[in-house]
Amino acid sequence: SGLSGTPLVLTIVAVVVIAAIVVGVVVTMKNKSAEAAGPAPNYPVSRAGAVITAGQAAAPVTVDIYEDYLCPYCERLESTYKDQITTALNAGQIKVNYHAISILDNASKPAGYSTRAANAAICAADAGIFPAYHAALYADQPAEGSAGFSVQELSDKGTALGAPASFGQCVAAQG
Repeated sequence: SGLSGTPLVLTIVAVVVIAAIVVGVVVTMKNKSAEAAGPAPNYPVSRAGAVITAGQAAAPVTVDIYEDYLCPYCERLESTYKDQITTALNAGQIKVNYHAISILDNASKPAGYSTRAANAAICAADAGIFPAYHAALYADQPAEGSAGFSVQELSDKGTALGAPASFGQCVAAQG
């Protein structure tokens, strides 16, 4: 008669173990999704001509990044170091001067995507959405040899990120 309680004890132990596993998986998934998101940009952005400056003007270190939004190596730099750069910008440790270049304009068919994307990034700085727009251009980077994003598609990306109507007008005027 002492064995009649054993299945109940085993059932309770099994439920507790399963609950612990579920909690562990949920916590791990939340931590991984928070890590994947990376730090949120919290730094000022300004523009002088075609140079977009991210970070505090008085930051002790200045980094100059020359980038073409069609360049796969530029995307690799962005995807590898984005979180570290954002953390340093947020902390006021660095400022970054982004110089958009269009060395791969002829690598899109038809030619011109690098210039369209660079102009849209300038419009994004003026619209107050540069960090998110910059990240979006690389997160969904077109392949060399493709048409790249049209003026309308570049405009729509900014609208999806909360840009004002003036952003679309700016992109269209630069297109």
